[in-house]
Amino acid sequence: MWWYKASDKFTSGIPDFILCYRGMFVTIEVKAPGKKSRGLQAWTLDVIERAGGKVLRNADSIEKVKGFMEQLV
Repeated sequence: MWWYKASDKFTSGIPDFILCYRGMFVTIEVKAPGKKSRGLQAWTLDVIERAGGKVLRNADSIEKVKGFMEQLV
């Protein structure tokens, strides 16, 4: 697996994690509990999904990430 963590002020709208996992393009957007992706972030995630990428929105726990990754197998 390869991954990249976007983490600077110039990456607005880019998902928090970008991965290549088992040949799939995967993105994970991390949020605090109760928060949702909006605006440019939501639009970017929609575009990635329409292009065939796998998207986890509003990842607010490690359990949610683990469950998502297990579904990709």
